[in-house]
This record gives sequence, structure tokens and C-alpha cells, in this order.
Amino acid sequence: MPAAEEGADFLGFQGKRQVVAHLPAYGTTQIAAGTLVYGAWDQVIVGQWGVLEIARDPFANFRAGVTGVRCMLMCDVTVRQAGAFTVATSVT
Repeated sequence: MPAAEEGADFLGFQGKRQVVAHLPAYGTTQIAAGTLVYGAWDQVIVGQWGVLEIARDPFANFRAGVTGVRCMLMCDVTVRQAGAFTVATSVT
């Protein structure tokens, strides 16, 4: 295990490295505050079909000089073993 940074809390984010319990940790605004997802991320499978579609709308806000851009990618996500993940919903 890597050495913890001086004065860092073992169970929380540790300095700039963002680790929890000596494992890499990442934050997101895509799930509710106080939620923790822990698991074996190598068990996630992403299937992609088609191509990345990039479309532009040059008239989105013409007077302001804004061009709208939209990217669409068709994919599906699944987990090999559901037991490889756990979710905690009351983390403080």
C-alpha cells in the first residue's frame, strides 16, 4: 500500500491524490450527495455500436456568434457480476 500523505484522514479524500483507503477515488455530480459506489471497475462492460455523430447548428444564437454542437454516441453498459459492486447512500 502506498504511504498516506502527512496529516491525511485514512477514510476520506487524502490531499490532491484523491484516494480513499489507499485506493483511487473520483467525485461526480451525476449521483446524489452522500452516495458512494465501490467496486471492481474492471467488471464493467461498455458495448458501443455505430459511430460518434457530431452535428452543428450554425444558427443556434447567430447574433451572439454562437454555434451549437451536439455529439451522440450509442452504447450500452452492463456489469459482469452485480456482486462486484456495492452502493452506500448515507456517507458523511
